[in-house]
Order: sequence, then structure tokens, then C-alpha cells
Amino acid sequence: MDIRSTFETLDKKFTSFGGLEQGGITRLLYSPEWIAAVRELEATFKEEGLEVSFDDVGNLSGRLVGSKHPEETILTGSHIDTVVEGGHLDGQFGILSALVAVKYLKEKHGQPLRTIEVLSLAEEEGSRFPYTFWGSKNFFNLAKKSDVETIEDADGIKFEDAMHESGFDYRKTDHVRDDIKAFVEVHIEQGKVLEAENKAIGVVTGIVGQKRYTINLKGEANHAGTTPMSLRRDTVVAYSEIVTDLTKRAREIGEPLV
Repeated sequence: MDIRSTFETLDKKFTSFGGLEQGGITRLLYSPEWIAAVRELEATFKEEGLEVSFDDVGNLSGRLVGSKHPEETILTGSHIDTVVEGGHLDGQFGILSALVAVKYLKEKHGQPLRTIEVLSLAEEEGSRFPYTFWGSKNFFNLAKKSDVETIEDADGIKFEDAMHESGFDYRKTDHVRDDIKAFVEVHIEQGKVLEAENKAIGVVTGIVGQKRYTINLKGEANHAGTTPMSLRRDTVVAYSEIVTDLTKRAREIGEPLV
């Protein structure tokens, strides 16, 4: 089995679902492109001899059952949706690389001791509807119907309607799986650190935390031809000083700050 060519063939096929002529890919939750991709992935899992199932919301699993500890699951995968005009390897890479790895493992070593499950999460990005992590939140029973039942996309299509038209519905069980022993996600680096250091792979040991603030700056507009500089109160000047100062402080702190 040629791992590289196998992956490239799969990647080319799945990039066609939402692929754009100018490059990139747009595959939004419950869109026609998303439906086509998950149905093709379902067929591909079956072709590889995996046990295939959807959950209520559209998370797709392909399982290679273990021989010695079938009740213990090693989970691997990523999300199938994209941002608008996103890179074709964001999310998709984690699913297809997991599939290729399972295919290689089965051909080279046969049935694994523990169950290996390739997971295609329905949604992560929040690119169509104002809600993120619909796939993983449902997987762990963290999503609430009230969070999405009134939201719409930019075209006024309701979340509920898009979900139902895709053949899916709200989660119908409160059960959270207790068989998962580990979860491994392979992901492209979205920065340039590995590239700059000429390294092929890195192991994530932490993830960035974020805090967001809304700050209102109030200045004063005035006549440009008559107002002395000592009397000006231009908001853009204050803003530029804030940006410059924060950037300087961040550079002084240095890595790993982003």
C-alpha cells in the first residue's frame, strides 16, 4: 500500500465536494456539499470494511472492531465542515489520514487488539450558523436544543430546517459513551513554526486560551483646516497608540504567546 498516493486520491475526491475553481473549499454544515461529502465518506468507510453509523445530528463513525478488547475504543478523526473558502486540509486531513492509517494497519497487521473508530464530526467551524462545535458538543451531550432552534444562516434558512432536510434531527439520548480510552486528531499546522524549523510533525501539549473585549473609544471630530493639533481629539490616534503599545508588549513577552 502506497500511503501517500492513497491519501492523495482520497483527498482529491473529497475536495471536490465544495471545492472552488479559485482554490480552497466551502463545505458548510447541512449544505448540499456537506451532505454529498458525508454520504461519500459513509460509502468509503463501508468499502474499507468498517462498521458504519451516523448519530442523530450527523456525526459519522467507521469502526474496526478489536479482537481482544472490543469494548475499548481508540477514537481518531476530525470535522468534515469547513470555513468559507477554507484550505482543503483543514479538518478533512484528520479524517482521511485516520482512514488511511486504519487501512494500512488492517492490511499490515490485521485486526487490532482494541477497537479503532474513525470519527467525522458534523461541524466545528460555525461558518454557516452562529453556533460552533455542534458535532462534538452533541457527541458529549453538551449541546442544547434551545441553543439552535431559533438561529438562521445568512440566507434566512433556519438551523432546524437545514438539519431536517439533510435527514438528521436533535440528539435523542442523554447517554455519553464510556468506551473511549483515547482520542487522537491529526491536524495541519495553521501557523508557520514547524515550517520555519523544518520539522514534519509536532505534538500538541496545550491549546491557546482567548479573552475578547469590546472597547469603545470616543473622540471628537473637528475641522481639519482650522483646528490646532493641541486641540485635536482624534480617535484613530488613540487607537493606533493602543495597538502599537500592545504589540510591543506582546513581542517583549515572546514565545509561546500568540
